[in-house]
Amino acid sequence: LFLYGIGRMTYSLKMGAGDVMRDVLKRMCKNQFLGMLTGIFVTAILSSSSAASVMLVTFVESGYITFAESIGALLGVNIGTTITVYLVALNITKYCLGLIAA
Repeated sequence: LFLYGIGRMTYSLKMGAGDVMRDVLKRMCKNQFLGMLTGIFVTAILSSSSAASVMLVTFVESGYITFAESIGALLGVNIGTTITVYLVALNITKYCLGLIAA
């Protein structure tokens, strides 16, 4: 079922997304450091490293980015997950309202 979902997502990306998405992904992952920052940002937005990793696999399989370009983003996904877990471990609940307001 999981592999079927990845296959459908790849097909949909090939059909629905055009050169604009390819250009945006190329710019976001043009070097390893920028790719890492992109991975951290995507993981923070999605709150799921699994979803971000599946998206990266789909982008590589669709040909939007190369495998080499995805390595930095994948590293960023893992770093983003680590940062999220670390923030939860610090028990920042009393500061959440201030962080959201900022």
